[in-house]
Formats: sequence, structure tokens, C-alpha cells
Amino acid sequence: MVSQDIAQEHLDIYDELDMAERGERRLRAYTMVDYYCKVVSEVSTAYLGLKGDIRTDSLKEQWERCRSRLQALDDFEVPSDYSKAIYNLHSIRNDVAHDYQKNPSTSELEQIRDVAADWRSWLIEKAEEYDEVKGELDARKTMIRIAQRSLEEIEHADVPYHDPFASDVKDAKKRAKDISAELNDLKSGDEISIELVYALLDAKELTQQVDEARVGDAHVDWALGEVAEPEVSPEEVGLK
Repeated sequence: MVSQDIAQEHLDIYDELDMAERGERRLRAYTMVDYYCKVVSEVSTAYLGLKGDIRTDSLKEQWERCRSRLQALDDFEVPSDYSKAIYNLHSIRNDVAHDYQKNPSTSELEQIRDVAADWRSWLIEKAEEYDEVKGELDARKTMIRIAQRSLEEIEHADVPYHDPFASDVKDAKKRAKDISAELNDLKSGDEISIELVYALLDAKELTQQVDEARVGDAHVDWALGEVAEPEVSPEEVGLK
């Protein structure tokens, strides 16, 4: 069993750090990454059958592996604010890790923190549901369901504001309609055909395309926010 307050210590540390201090704001970003990664990895190994090596993956990779298992559930859908929080955090983490002068966006960090506890409860609930039914899952039906869930996520995905990411998502939505039609033709029967395998692979490839567009668009939003409201004070750059 995974405790409902797993990784709570990371949220407590986050809340104690001073958002007004440049160094502590960077630490807040790392603390949130630790929180989300710990929750995903512990839930995935406890309920979803994933191995402990998931801990060495990036947050984005951990989340995608976890989400792929949960897509086997009936009526599974990720709330949009949860997906946004994870992809924004992944982008923030990369920016901070690769530039010691980068300051995370205060507003984005707060949005990520605001959904953290609700996301944790939701994920544990869905993972426990998967654990209860995984022994009853039929391989062929599960493949179809995962492909369907992937295509539905693409269909309902928000189109980013910035190109080329907006174009990538629009293209994925068009292709998803074609794959969905192909999948409907494959639902009858009782064999795992090569066509079904290809349909699933194509659906997951499009999901990756949309996910990468989300990360790219989040990075642009962060950069534009820094231009509009720079986190660095005049004193820090020698203007006063």
C-alpha cells in the first residue's frame, strides 16, 4: 500500500522556502520535481507492475510510463490541470538544471503546488483501481483500450499557442482521426493482428508528439513570462 501522504515531506519543504529569494525559488523547483517523481515511481512500482528503475527516468518519462498502464482502465482520463502541471514542471526543471542563473516562474510553481495534493490522491485511487482489475484484463482488449485512450487524449488536447507546437498538435489530431477509424475496423475478432499492433504504436507515437509539443510550448510560455516579468531584481544585474 502507498500512503495517502507519500512525499509530503517535499511539500512541507517547498512551503518553508522563501519564494522571494532567488536560490530558494530554484530549490522549490527541485523540491517539486522530487515530490512528483517520488509519487509516480512509488505508485507505479506498488500497483502498476513497473520496476524500480523507473526512478532513474525523467519526470516526463515516468509519467508517460505510468499513464500508459492506467489507460487500460475504463473511462480513464487525465484532468488537464494535472497534465499541465507535470509538463510545465518538466520544462522548468530542465531550464533550472542547465542554467544556474535561471529563476523559475513564481506563478507556474504556485500552480504546480496548488494541484499537487489532489493529483496525488487521484493517482493513488486510479492505481489501486488498476491493481484490482489487472488480473482480469484481456491482452487484445487492453491493447484496443490503450490505443483508444491515447487517441481520445489527443482529440481533447488543447492546441498550444505557439508554432511549431500548435501545428504539431493539429497534425496529430488529424492523424488520430484516421487511426481511430482504423481501430474501429479492428475491434471485431479475437486475434492480435499486426494491424492492431501498428494502430497502437501509431497512437502512442502521436501521444509522444503531443506531449513534446506541450513541453515545448510550456518552455516558450516560461521564457515569455521572464521577459514580461523578469524575476531578477535591478540590484542583481547592477542597475542600482
